[in-house]
Amino acid sequence: MSFATFTDTHVGQRTQKDKWGYADYLDRLAEDIMDNTLPCEFVVHLGDGSNDNTAFVNGVGLPQSIDPYKNNFKAFLVSHLNLPFHYAGGNIDLTDYSDGPGLPQHDDDPFVLLRTYVNETELNHYPYAMMRNGILFLALPETAYEMWTRPALYEWVQFMTTYYHDSTTIIFSHQAIEDTTPHDGDPLSTYRGKQDQAWWANLFQKNPQIKMWIHGHNHMPGWYQGSQSSGRSRPIQNFGHEMAFSAPYPQMDWGNYLEEDTIVIYTISSTGVTTRAWENNGAGGHWVSGYDITWKVPTTYDANAEDWYSFPALIQDGETQLTDMKVLASKITLQLVGTEPVELFCDPHMETKGSHVNENILGFDDDLTSRVTANTPGMTVHGAWKLTFPPKQEWDKYCHDGRGGQPYQYFSVGTSPAAVPGASYTFTMTAKSASGKGKVNVTASCSDWGTKSQYSTLSGSSSQVFSHDFGSSYETVSGTYTVPNDANAWFIQGILDFADSTDYDVSYFSIKRTRTTDTTDDFHVSLSGQSYNVAGTLNRFETKDFSVNPVELANRDGVIKFTASIKGNHYGMARLIYHAPLLMGRNARYKVNSVRGNTYDITLMAKLSGYSNTFNMFPFSTKYGGVEIRADDGSGENHTSKNKNQWVACDCSRSGTKVLITYPAQTPRR
Repeated sequence: MSFATFTDTHVGQRTQKDKWGYADYLDRLAEDIMDNTLPCEFVVHLGDGSNDNTAFVNGVGLPQSIDPYKNNFKAFLVSHLNLPFHYAGGNIDLTDYSDGPGLPQHDDDPFVLLRTYVNETELNHYPYAMMRNGILFLALPETAYEMWTRPALYEWVQFMTTYYHDSTTIIFSHQAIEDTTPHDGDPLSTYRGKQDQAWWANLFQKNPQIKMWIHGHNHMPGWYQGSQSSGRSRPIQNFGHEMAFSAPYPQMDWGNYLEEDTIVIYTISSTGVTTRAWENNGAGGHWVSGYDITWKVPTTYDANAEDWYSFPALIQDGETQLTDMKVLASKITLQLVGTEPVELFCDPHMETKGSHVNENILGFDDDLTSRVTANTPGMTVHGAWKLTFPPKQEWDKYCHDGRGGQPYQYFSVGTSPAAVPGASYTFTMTAKSASGKGKVNVTASCSDWGTKSQYSTLSGSSSQVFSHDFGSSYETVSGTYTVPNDANAWFIQGILDFADSTDYDVSYFSIKRTRTTDTTDDFHVSLSGQSYNVAGTLNRFETKDFSVNPVELANRDGVIKFTASIKGNHYGMARLIYHAPLLMGRNARYKVNSVRGNTYDITLMAKLSGYSNTFNMFPFSTKYGGVEIRADDGSGENHTSKNKNQWVACDCSRSGTKVLITYPAQTPRR
C-alpha cells in the first residue's frame, strides 16, 4: 500500500514573501501521482496548505493583481488529485483574519477559513481515522496555533488506540513530537513540536502498536528512529518501543535548504516501511535520492482486511453538530462511546506559554508581559488586572490562529467550549494572593451567532460565576454558569477580574459540564431525525453499535445533524463508521434516495466548492473494483488514470441533479 505526502505548501505566501522558495509544479506533482509514480491509494496533506485567507484556498475574492492559479490551493493542487485526498490541517489553516491588501475580510467570523478547507476537500470533521489494509491511520489536524493537544482530542486518541490496540497505527499530524525530527535547517534543533511531549510519550509506552508519526510544520525533511527522544531541548522521553518520526519534504522553504518541487511516497507492507522521493521541477517527474529509507518492522498489513473510514462527534448533552453528506457506503455504523468528564477549557493547568510577547498564557487575552508571568504550569497575575477568554486579538501576523472559541454547531476547536443552550457549566479556579486578601470576580457570557461576530455578546447571557477573596494559601473555588436557552448561543467567553493590587498565583482554571456522575448515562442521539438510544451507563470507552441506513443518514438537504441527550457527565462520543467498499465525495453534498444492491440513487443538493462546478467521487481503495456514474443531465463521466485510479464526475452547478452510481462495478482486484 503506497501513499503520497504533501505538506506546508503555503499557497499564497509568495505574495508576501516572494524571496522564499515555493513549489512551482504542485500541479505536475499531482498529475505524476495519477500517472507516473508508484500507484497510490491516497494522498495526505499534512497542513498549512494556504496562507491564512480563504481566497488562497479556492481563489474566491483574489485581487486581480494576484496570479489566480498559483495562489489557489484548489486549482494548483487539489483539483489534479483524483483519488482520496486526506487533509490534516495545520496551525495557519484554522482562522482567517484577512491579512493582505484587497483580500476578502472575515475578521468577525474567522472560522470561515477552516470551513473553506472542509468545503474544498473530502473533509467532514476534525479529527478522523481510517483503517486501510489492516493499518490504522489517525489524523490529528491542528486545533490551535500553540502546539498543544486539546483535551477532547486526548479522549478520542486514547479511545482509538485502546479499541484498536492490535492494529499497527500511523499518526498524521501537522506538528512534530519534540526532540525527534529537525527543523528549519538546523539538524540539532527540534523545538518545533508538541509541547505536551510527556503525554504523548506516555501514550506511546502503553501502545506499542503505534509505529509512526508523520508530520509537517518543520519545513525540513527528516527521519528520526528510536525508542526515546533525543533530549536536545527537553528531558529525554521514553517511548517504550522503537518508533519512526518522519517529516517529508515541504513545498515551501524559507532558508534555501531543499528542493521544493519534491514529495515523499511511503509504502507499507507486512514487513516494514519504505520511502522514496519524487521530483518534478518542470523537466518531467522522476525519482530522486535523499529520502531512501527502508525500515524493517513487522506490521498488521493485510491486503484482504476490511477497510473503513470514520469521524467522531465529540458532543455535549443538548449540543447540535452539523456536517455534510460526503461519504457513500451501504454499510454504516453509529457507535456511541462513553467518556470521562472532559475538560472544556484548552489548558486548565496553564502548562503552555503563549507564542509572542502579548500572549503569555494559552487561552487568555489581555495577558501582557507586564501584567502576567507564565510559570508553566500556572501563572502569576499582577493585579489589579482583567484577563478575558478566549483570545480574540490578532497581536501579530504569527498569532491569529485558534482564536475566538470555536465554529458554530461544529466540532470542538479553539480555546473555549460551545455554549449549549440551557446547559450548566462548572468553573473551577485554584489560586492564592500574596497579600492574603485578593478578590477575584469571574463572569461568563456567550457570543451571539445571530450577529455572526465572534466579538458579540448574547443579550442577557452575562452573569457572575463567583466572587472570592483568595488568601495566602492555595484555595479551590467553584461556581456555575448557565447558558440562556437560545439557539444563537455560540461559545462561552468570560472575564477574570483580579480586583486588588496584589500578585495572584493561579495554578488551575477549568470549565466542565456540571455533572451528577462521572460516566456517560442514558446516551441518546438523534441523527438527522432518527433516534439511537443507550439506556443506563456507558463507562469510559464502553461502546454500543447501531446500523444506520444510508438513506436516513442525512436530512433532505444532505446535511448530517447530530443532537445529543446525555445524563451523568453530559458528554459522549458518537462515531460514524463507513465500511468499505465506500466512496468519498468532493465539491458537493447530496442525499441518498435509495440503495439497490451496489447501485446508489442520489440527488445533488448543494455545491460546496467556491472553485469547481464538478462533483467527484473516488473509491476509498483500488482493491474493490471500479465505479460507474450516470447523471440525468447527461454530464456523468467515468475516468481512469494511467496508475489505474478510477473516479467519476458530473456537473454540480445546479441543485437537484439525479445521479446513479454503481460501486463496485467490476470484479475486485486482489
